[in-house]
Amino acid sequence: MLQTALVLLLFAAQSSPAIRPAPFPAPPPAQPPTPIAPADAPQQDERPRLISLPSPSEFYPPAALAEERQGVTQLRCVLTPEGLLIECHVHQSSGSADLDTAAFQIAARARYTPMRVAGQAVKASVVLPVRWVIGG
Repeated sequence: MLQTALVLLLFAAQSSPAIRPAPFPAPPPAQPPTPIAPADAPQQDERPRLISLPSPSEFYPPAALAEERQGVTQLRCVLTPEGLLIECHVHQSSGSADLDTAAFQIAARARYTPMRVAGQAVKASVVLPVRWVIGG
């Protein structure tokens, strides 16, 4: 009986049509390479860049200095199309209210390049971290 089953399977395998693999899809047509702008060409979109920031040590609150409080205050600042500060609030506190308050004085003196979109200066929002380190 086993021999009969094997003979039937062998016969069925020989009489069935051959299985052929599916053809590979045609490759997409070649695209022309994207031109690369020269290094000296101005970019169309630019994020604001910090160009000047006073040292936090100049603004360290005396009470925080006496108590040796340190940390990082992150400020969310809104800039005009000219790169000037118009709005600022604490994004993440250092854990010390007087360090956070002093960070606003630093942000007011920070200078930025303007943000550009499609070559036009626009209003922007940036996060400014102020690191409070004694002796730093």
